[in-house]
Amino acid sequence: MDPLTSLLITAALLLGNGFFVAAEFALVAANRPQLERAAAKGSRPAVAAVAGVRELSLMLAARSSASRCARSASPSSPSPRSSTSSNRRCTRSASPRRAPRPSRSAARSPS
Repeated sequence: MDPLTSLLITAALLLGNGFFVAAEFALVAANRPQLERAAAKGSRPAVAAVAGVRELSLMLAARSSASRCARSASPSSPSPRSSTSSNRRCTRSASPRRAPRPSRSAARSPS
């Protein structure tokens, strides 16, 4: 691969990473009660933001796992032994297992 292509790919990946980091910061700093009020009024962006805030810990865990996998796959790993153990972790599912949510009809109490 020529150096210009490598540079462009690196720049695109850095910009993409910056976008997602900014989105994480926005969700962490969001005023949740204000978002919930706007979502109740029917604001689609607020509904999406509230859903993002609910899943924030899962998103951060997945991002952390992806970063760990990327570091372990880099050619400048500190030692082969630590890289091998990290790679084993990276082959498993990066997101934690979650119990399925009950359906809305099951969540309602019979009257």
